[in-house]
Amino acid sequence: MASIQNYKLKFLRTISLVLALLGMVISFYFTYTAGRNNDSILLRLLFLVWVSSPYLMFLFLYNRLKYWSASAQVLFYSVMIFLSLVSFLFYSGIIMLSNSKPAFIFLAIPFISWIVILAVFVIARFSLRKKINN
Repeated sequence: MASIQNYKLKFLRTISLVLALLGMVISFYFTYTAGRNNDSILLRLLFLVWVSSPYLMFLFLYNRLKYWSASAQVLFYSVMIFLSLVSFLFYSGIIMLSNSKPAFIFLAIPFISWIVILAVFVIARFSLRKKINN
C-alpha cells in the first residue's frame, strides 16, 4: 500500500515539475508576444522576470519539498499544477477579463500566484511544526 502511495506521490511530483517548466516557457512566450510592440527592453525584461517568478519559487522549493509530509507535498504539487494551468488559460486569452488591458493579466496572475504559494507554504509549515510538537 505504501508503495502505491509513493508511486502516486512521485507521479504527482513529476507532473507538477513538467507543468511548471512548461508553464514558465509558455508564460515567457505569451509575455514576450504581448510586449513585442513595447520599445522598452527594461520593461519587457521586468515583465518576464515577474511572470516567471512564481515558477522560479516552485523550482527553488522543489527539492526541499521531499522533507515535508506527504499531505503537504500533495497540496503544494496540486497547487502548482493548478496555477500552471490557470496561468496558461489567462495568458493565452482563453479566459479574458472584460475591460482590462493585457498588461493587467501579466501583473495580476503572478501576484495572485505568489499569494497562493505563500499561503500554502505557511499552511504546510504550520502543519509540519504541529506534527513535530506532538
